[in-house]
Amino acid sequence: DKRMVRNTASAIGFEPPQIESLCTMNLGRTVCTDAEGRKKRPKNRELYDLLIGGAPDDAFLHDAVEDARLTAQSFLAGKKRGLW
Repeated sequence: DKRMVRNTASAIGFEPPQIESLCTMNLGRTVCTDAEGRKKRPKNRELYDLLIGGAPDDAFLHDAVEDARLTAQSFLAGKKRGLW
């Protein structure tokens, strides 16, 4: 998503911003494992399920706003637990 912000800024004539960010997929490796017990990068819904519980019924994943909402909630839940 950081790449998309930079690309959009360039496309409309703005200097691409320097964006400081964290990746919840990479952070999620601390809590998510595959069937063999190996650490894995979780999908958005997987991380939300692990940290909060099942994704809300009104969440339409792959919609930018909903993806951002679930990602933010997962990030804050992990932060509250001291995972990152």
